[in-house]
Amino acid sequence: MSDAPETLAEYGDGAVLVDRPLAQVARITFNRPERRNAMNAALLRGYYDALATLRDDPACRVIVLTGAGPGFCAGLDLAEGVKLPDLEGLSRPQAGMRVQQYIANLIPLMRSQPQPII
Repeated sequence: MSDAPETLAEYGDGAVLVDRPLAQVARITFNRPERRNAMNAALLRGYYDALATLRDDPACRVIVLTGAGPGFCAGLDLAEGVKLPDLEGLSRPQAGMRVQQYIANLIPLMRSQPQPII
């Protein structure tokens, strides 16, 4: 039997992984080490989806947030950007504001999560 934690789920095309290193502990890992886990659309969508899944999980008492590789998160991926599906037809400033709102909405979502996030 391996001591490696079992990956329970992949979100955002593998940009976010969730495993259970201990009973009642879920670990969310940003998994873009080649970009120092910089945020793109897949990582953000994956993080939203992982939080939504864990929100309703009574076996999860705490969430540990980490990043794969040498860095936690380099911020926004400036090379790739965040291309949300509903940006078509918006001006550049409008699209930029929509992306900022999408990222900013993570903060109240994290604060409302029933499990503490460390």
